Amino acid sequence: MDVDIIGLDVRTGSRVIETKAIAERFGKSERSLNRCGTTILHRLGDNECLEQLASDSATTALQNSGVSIESIGGIYASCCCPTTQYLMPGLARI
Repeated sequence: MDVDIIGLDVRTGSRVIETKAIAERFGKSERSLNRCGTTILHRLGDNECLEQLASDSATTALQNSGVSIESIGGIYASCCCPTTQYLMPGLARI
């Protein structure tokens, strides 16, 4: 059985940084900040890693879909980011 699961769960780093603070630090104008559309960024906390966030997200998505982990033969990640609010590396290891 082939199953595609898309967009059923999201995990982000726990450290939240406002883009306004970054813009001010580098002397960027308010206009420049407003044009990018991003208001906050999520960074990994001290005890977080992309592998664990991806694993937790995939496990939740599988539980929500009713597919058992034992039936999974492979995982393929696409490079998709529908919103600038959740920028993460598209090919992060899963």
